[in-house]
Amino acid sequence: MIEAADFSPSWRRYAERVAGVPPPPSWAAADIAAWVEAETATTGDALAARLASLRQVLWRDCLVAECAGADATEASAAFTAFAEAALHRSFAAGTGTQPEPGLTVFALGRLGGEELGPACDADLVFVLAGQGDGVSPSPSFDISRHAARVARTVDTLAGRDGDFALRVYRGCQPGERGQGLSGQVPLCDDVDFERHLASRAGTVERFTWLRARVLSGADDLMREIVAPFVFRRYCDYTVFESLRAIHGQLRREIRQAGLEDNIRHGPGGLREIEFLVQAFQLMRGGRDSRLRHGAVGKVLDEMRHRRELPGETVDELARAHAFLRRLEHALQYVDDSLQHRLPAETATRERIARFMGFTNIADFAAALAEHRDAVSRQFEAASMAGDAAEAESVVVSLWPPALPGDAQIDEMARRGFAEPAAAHALLCAYGEDARYRELAYRSREHFDRTIPKMLHALGGRAGENDGAAVKRCLDAALAIARQPAYLALLAEHPGVVAQLVRFCAPSPWVAEYLTRHAWLVDELLCPEELLAPAAPAALARALTLQLDKEAPGDAARQLSLMNEFRQSQTFRIIARELMLGLAPAALGHELSQLADILLAEAVRRVWGASLRKHRDAPAFAIVAYGKLGARELGYASDLDLVFLYRDEHPDAQENYSRFAKRLTAWLGTATPAGTLYEIDLRLRPDGDSGLAVCSLDAFADYQGGRAWLWEHQALTRARFCVGDAELGAAFETVRRDILCQRRAPVAVIEEVGAMRQRMREGHPNEGPDFDLKHDAGGMVDVEFAVQALILARAADHAELADDIGNRELLRRAGAAGLVPAPLADAAGAAYERYRQLQHALRLQGRDKARLPHARVEVEIAAVRTLWAAVFPAGE
Repeated sequence: MIEAADFSPSWRRYAERVAGVPPPPSWAAADIAAWVEAETATTGDALAARLASLRQVLWRDCLVAECAGADATEASAAFTAFAEAALHRSFAAGTGTQPEPGLTVFALGRLGGEELGPACDADLVFVLAGQGDGVSPSPSFDISRHAARVARTVDTLAGRDGDFALRVYRGCQPGERGQGLSGQVPLCDDVDFERHLASRAGTVERFTWLRARVLSGADDLMREIVAPFVFRRYCDYTVFESLRAIHGQLRREIRQAGLEDNIRHGPGGLREIEFLVQAFQLMRGGRDSRLRHGAVGKVLDEMRHRRELPGETVDELARAHAFLRRLEHALQYVDDSLQHRLPAETATRERIARFMGFTNIADFAAALAEHRDAVSRQFEAASMAGDAAEAESVVVSLWPPALPGDAQIDEMARRGFAEPAAAHALLCAYGEDARYRELAYRSREHFDRTIPKMLHALGGRAGENDGAAVKRCLDAALAIARQPAYLALLAEHPGVVAQLVRFCAPSPWVAEYLTRHAWLVDELLCPEELLAPAAPAALARALTLQLDKEAPGDAARQLSLMNEFRQSQTFRIIARELMLGLAPAALGHELSQLADILLAEAVRRVWGASLRKHRDAPAFAIVAYGKLGARELGYASDLDLVFLYRDEHPDAQENYSRFAKRLTAWLGTATPAGTLYEIDLRLRPDGDSGLAVCSLDAFADYQGGRAWLWEHQALTRARFCVGDAELGAAFETVRRDILCQRRAPVAVIEEVGAMRQRMREGHPNEGPDFDLKHDAGGMVDVEFAVQALILARAADHAELADDIGNRELLRRAGAAGLVPAPLADAAGAAYERYRQLQHALRLQGRDKARLPHARVEVEIAAVRTLWAAVFPAGE
């Protein structure tokens, strides 16, 4: 380490000049603001001089602290707090208000990112509301009068005779440099500001305004103009093209200006770290507000948490950023100047090395070179996408297709296509397809880069690259082309294209799902994340945080986010099924857990937004029936629900009825992102003629006195899933009491058997194949047999009333001697096999789950034998 007096000549000068000025009590932003206010009871030139003195006090103390090893981020926070306090004090002195009414002051760059250095410029933009109609300012609006006040404020900050409170940079001010306003005017009106971002600003300005922060004034302009300009609703992968252009521009600047020793602008410098981080912010910030922060260090922490890059890469960048930030401070402390070049003088370099914690220049230089090499390597890797060219060159001759295409057909055969001629004919058809011909130039360019990668991936999938598979993949690519940012992702990443083919080639259903929700292509970037299951509590917490962060108070946006959450989590389940062989039982369980999470969040949001409610949390429960109740939910299943409450408040029935209707409407509302779930309430007491919600007492009375046997049969697949836990436990008690009622076994068997016969008559099968669900010996026979056993025997065997699934219930029935144990095991295995086959057929796009009898003759025999054992008078 080194003493401040030995490190910087400026420290001695400032220490003498401001010896009598008290320092701030701490570097906390509030303390610095109060300190500036207390020490500047003056105006005019005296205020400018006093603010400059306060800056020198802070500069002096920060240098002492950093020489002693304090973190550069602490000093940056102090300089940032002082800059804001000085700006507000200058406005107050010039206008009598703080800030001027209608004025919005934006901080960009280092000040916007709360990373201001000892001698860094403050990038400020001033925008004044013109009180017009949104197209042009009011005719009486006089910007020059307001501009004079802003100019006085800037002059106060600039100080006198070289002593300043803040260096102000206005190169980002819209209207400067002949762009619509005089260069003498230091602010613009809101109409010109919006016009500038909408029509004049490009990608470089998006990088610039990414670090924007409102220092004073309303947030309206940030929310309504800046944020939509900077961030896109969906992930924006076109930003990497811009990063490549920026990469080339930076390298040219370095060569032309000789910036090799510049730790900010040179190779491996701070600017490359910032551009790399900002590329990920622009790419994903529209969907995740956690990335919308101007501080590079904080965004790197979020990127590590979100796994945007490998953990070791983020750690490497974070270490380099911290090192270069501290070095930047050292260079600026030397002479209190905006310096980013390493000095040539050996003595100065030695002082800097000691400031950085090294005993000699050689060790310092080696550490600096290591960090800069790491930054350059990561910047090159992210911006150049070097792996794309190799994959394209392999089969680039196959697209665009040519006629006659004998050579291309031969090439496709050599590459392993099962039907090369049919596949080539499809390529030719898609080359003339209007959807392709109408693509914008850049999108068409991306499409042309994507298709060779897709064909390369398809060629290696033996048995899954016939004409139908090629068509599915091309349709998916054209659907994704409607969102150019995701088409850019495919063009940039051959690995993502290969993953897309892996999903679309074998399954028409999955291909159609991706076609409808093209944004899910983003999930293919990180296959390891795609395959990692999350605990239900973690998923619920993530959903709540996302809604609170991204859409507070915006019900429509919350509903869209919930739909997107469902789609992304469903796609992850699909991935685990296709890649890891997730069994139907586990799949149904995960989809049911996801539905529970979404229902719980919907209850919380809808009740919270209710205008008429008599308590903070509703004494309300959702009971799931059918597939959700049995935890056997499918990808497209609707939800059979019953709503209950237990509340003595006089307004309870009315409030819960209104709430239940709003909740049902909310869940079924169509949004641009889709519909959460189709809700079926017909199993409630009295069916369609009954109330939308009923009290638990009324439900118990109905089930105990007026319900039909088929309603008790439905109750065997019911469970409490969401809502008040005590009410849920009370429902479970009612459910068990009903199921364990003593009934005449023969009457139960006869009635359930007759009901099953009516159902068979309603699902006739005139084809030659076996219907896995409805035919005799199929899935429904197993379900009815289990339900008949529960209703007939649970009075003596209460373990049958547990909600544990058909296979386990059959095992219990076998253990209790109600059916032969080997038969119970065989029928349970048949049921799981049917579920597996049914699901596989649906993934193939089959409307009906039917197979040749020979494929399932063992299972049919087991189920028919079970049926005969439970229903001896039947088949």
